[in-house]
Amino acid sequence: MYVPKHQPDFISAHKITRSLLNEGYLIIHSAKAIINPQQAFACRSSFLYGHTPINHMAIWEEIQRQLQSNSTYKVTISLRNTATNTPFYIEEQGFSDPKNPTILRGFWRMLSPSSVPAEVFKSVIEQHPLPAAIFNCAGEILYANAQLKQTTGNLSTNQLFQALFANTVERIAWPDFNETTHWQCTFKTHANQWLRLTVSALKPQSALLLMAVIEDVSAYFHTIQRLEKQAFTDSVTGLPNRGHLVFLVEQFLAQQPNTHLSVLLIDIDNYKRLSDRVSSNSLNELLQEVATRIERSLINSSHWTSRDNLDEFVIVLSNHSQEQSLAVTQELLKCLSRAFLVEKQLFSLTFSIGISYSSLTTDSSLASLLNKAALALRQAKLQGKNRLEIYSPSMKQQSMTTKAIEAGLPHAISLDELDLFLQPKISLEDHSLSGFECLIRWFHPVLGEVTPDRFISLAEENGFINSLGFWVINQACHIGKQWLEEGGISVPIAVNVSPKQLADPTFAEHVEQILLKQEWPAHLLELEVTESLLMEATDIALDQLKALRALGIRLSMDDFGTGYSSLASLRLLPINVLKIDRQFVQNLHKKDQADIQIISAIIGMAHSLNLQVVAEGIELIEQAEILCELGCDIGQGFLYARPMPSSQLQAWFTQYTTEKGVCHGSSLTNSYS
Repeated sequence: MYVPKHQPDFISAHKITRSLLNEGYLIIHSAKAIINPQQAFACRSSFLYGHTPINHMAIWEEIQRQLQSNSTYKVTISLRNTATNTPFYIEEQGFSDPKNPTILRGFWRMLSPSSVPAEVFKSVIEQHPLPAAIFNCAGEILYANAQLKQTTGNLSTNQLFQALFANTVERIAWPDFNETTHWQCTFKTHANQWLRLTVSALKPQSALLLMAVIEDVSAYFHTIQRLEKQAFTDSVTGLPNRGHLVFLVEQFLAQQPNTHLSVLLIDIDNYKRLSDRVSSNSLNELLQEVATRIERSLINSSHWTSRDNLDEFVIVLSNHSQEQSLAVTQELLKCLSRAFLVEKQLFSLTFSIGISYSSLTTDSSLASLLNKAALALRQAKLQGKNRLEIYSPSMKQQSMTTKAIEAGLPHAISLDELDLFLQPKISLEDHSLSGFECLIRWFHPVLGEVTPDRFISLAEENGFINSLGFWVINQACHIGKQWLEEGGISVPIAVNVSPKQLADPTFAEHVEQILLKQEWPAHLLELEVTESLLMEATDIALDQLKALRALGIRLSMDDFGTGYSSLASLRLLPINVLKIDRQFVQNLHKKDQADIQIISAIIGMAHSLNLQVVAEGIELIEQAEILCELGCDIGQGFLYARPMPSSQLQAWFTQYTTEKGVCHGSSLTNSYS
């Protein structure tokens, strides 16, 4: 085959292309422009640029087949103009040069649809690189190429096209091909294939025929589905993510705008500590089980569920009253309260929940309800976690206050807004002073006095707890030194320490530097850790406790009895002192044998481990007497003194030593209220 690049007898190559496409046919023959078979592919691609597809190899194989028995060949090529998306057909005829059989001479001409014989289409679809077939308006296939049967899965070629034509697969609506010459649709088969069907109307010498080309686009659509799943679904639990949940709910509300909604935000308490203790596989399995229990608990409720962030789940209930929503939530908590078995380990989790309800009198958009539920959840966590809080308008003001506290906390030290108050600890046996506990106070210029329960948890969350904790220890040692210089006695000063501080591998080293700087003896510093440390004690925390103990610092377990401590777990920590939580003391009286037995057991257990026992929250003489009889070593509470600034220590101590032993210092109960 040859195409002239330079021919004085005819028009230029550009005009040849235009003539070929618009003016019927053109015979190209010139002895000056000949090409060999290897150049044919490039020649066709260049000459027919902008028209697809051309299966060069199929065309060349058909030419070779014909030349095996004849010196001439004729093939029909199916093309589509990429600019106008219209089909057309080219007939190529040629012959081999008698003098040099490796050279082909020939011409191309464009065929009008009416001039194409029906049998020619068989050659066209056999050359087509994609699955293709010719069928009539009755759905009967006249010709089909081999690629088609490999694409149609379990359906035979006839069954596939008959099903398509009868509107039974994906309910395809066929156009009127007497008016439309080109039509395309994409559908999914029962074999989970995505196919793109392109149908062109052919009008040969006889009746209307249709040529269909099928392209398997499954890889494309499966990729889209995978990307959509990644975009809209949580990869761990399989639940929708928050963005998709919002889309689903808003889509539902667009159809049913008067639907009453309840929004629940569920947060796994202490998730960060949990994630530090278990492997990622165990954590994922745990999250999956939480999601499964949530869905199982809500099986009879109209709802949407999603996983948001790492440890938060969102539930939207539709058409539930407040009473019904609370009942559903209580049932959910009951379901989640059971221990989780993951990789042969039992995990007991607690959850904080914030709830909001739509209302006729306030903004009840989904975005507003989510924000309100978040405020309620925040309140639940600030109130100690493991609880349920329902949104109230006052929470908005509380949220603004919390934001002010968060903003001011990093500057509280530099602005000299913090102070330490001290509460005495008294020996129950001889009523002598046994030590002090330091309690931090923050005097905000706008908010006034901010109590520790309002800002310590925030300091832990935003990473400020280490700086704050070292400041407290430094101030405590400084106050102790001043106390001695003013004539005070040598007693330990206790400071509360957060588990977050013990996660710092340099914590003990920093404490040692503070002791050296303030020239305060290590044995007169007592660090109090909470019982919850036993539930989350890491190797780093245990190493820090051992290092502190090696320095000679006293270690105390605070709030004992509020968690899950046991004799075995107590032995893990190198502590000196055990503090009984105030909840066992505040209602203690001689007729309450249950609390007496509990406290007696705690004291006996502590003494068996050579631990000193301190009881917090003593307010009545009767309580002090019972504790003394049970063998408790030290008492602390309003009976002896309220927390006071360091400037009042000496005055209190002078008065207390003067009246020591008189009703356990009861005359001083209100002296520093």
